[in-house]
Parts: sequence; structure tokens; C-alpha cells
Amino acid sequence: MSAHQKYSEAQKHRELRERLVRAGIARPEQEVIPDALPISIQQLGGGMENMVFRLGSLKTGYWISLLCATEAARGVHVRGVRLELTFPDFHFNLLPDPGLSSPIYNFPLSAGMVFPRATVINHKIPGVLHREQPWEGFLAGACDRPLPEDVGAELTVKLVLYDDLGKAATGNFSVIVNHTTWASDERLNKARTLGLFEPEEGQPYRPPAWARRQGDDIVPKTERRSKSR
Repeated sequence: MSAHQKYSEAQKHRELRERLVRAGIARPEQEVIPDALPISIQQLGGGMENMVFRLGSLKTGYWISLLCATEAARGVHVRGVRLELTFPDFHFNLLPDPGLSSPIYNFPLSAGMVFPRATVINHKIPGVLHREQPWEGFLAGACDRPLPEDVGAELTVKLVLYDDLGKAATGNFSVIVNHTTWASDERLNKARTLGLFEPEEGQPYRPPAWARRQGDDIVPKTERRSKSR
């Protein structure tokens, strides 16, 4: 958390304390101001690694590449995570942990991209973030609400990591908006979709440069369709 963010959080607590004192609810010496969680949240990668997109006409998906670290000697317990958009009533759920037997994260009904479990941090939450053991990888989730039609090409989202006591670490990050609807409703109902990097029929698949640099950490779902002659 930057010095500016820490100052903003402290200022909010001071203003709340002053209102409580004026209302006679609390005395200044009794007011305890909770500290923010000592976690640094850094966004990694470029646009293709930080995206919000449409899943059919009724759902929204996202992935964001992060590095979360702490200097706390005993580590920091993280109870949960929220991704907040500028639109109301968007409540994202993390993609569920696929486990070790089939270690691939999928979006609902196999729409969109798939991620090897080793590249995702969803299953680390809830959990303890330890010093010198940062969480690095993708956070991915989906929401049962569609993106507004007039949304722009880029959004600022707020990421919140919180504990059981109401303390939180936050960060504001930029993500691109993919306006292509990944999988029509009909195709979602059939649990069938093409990946973002699906080549045109008859063309060889070649991963984008950023994926090749990362050793293909993100695995596009592709399928080959043969022409009937």
C-alpha cells in the first residue's frame, strides 16, 4: 500500500472518530483506529493478462495478474477477496479450486480461457500470506451480471483483501474490456466455446508473444474441426 493510500485510510478513520465523538457515542481516548492489513498488492503484466469480458449475455468474467507480499514477521491471514467495479451490484465469485487430480481452472461451462492451477492464486484464499513467500499469479472469477452496453475499452477496478477483523488491503488497477462476447448463450448452454486465440480454420495455432515469454502459462482452449468433403 502506498503512502498516499495509507494516509487516505487514516484520514477516513479520523473523520469517523470525530463524528462519533460529536454524537456522544465515543470519547477520543476510547476510539481505536484499526490499521490496514500490511499487504502490498502489485499488478503484473499487460492488457491481455488483466481483462474483464462477457460470458454470454448474462455473465461477466475476469482475470487479473497479481503479486501480493507482506513484511509481517508472522504473516497475514487473508479471509477473502473482493473485486469491485464502478457499477453497482457486481459480486464476483472466485473460480473454484479444481484440485490436484485435474489441475486446470475453467470458467463457467468451459467458456473462455483455461489456466494451469500452478499459475492461479484463487486456492490460496483463505490462507496465510507469509513473509518472503509472495502470492504471484492470476486471480480469476465470474459474476452473474452482464457488463453495461456502454462500458468503455478500459476499466479501473478495486481489489480488496480482507481478514476476519475487518482490516483490508486495497489496490486500484486498470483492466481492459474485451467487448467480444465469449460464447453465445446458445453455445454456453451446449457447454461449448472457442478460446480467445482460436485460429481461423486451416491456420496453425501460434500463441501470442506474451504467452510464449511466460512459457505458455495461460493455455488457450482450441479445437480442430475437419471439413466434410
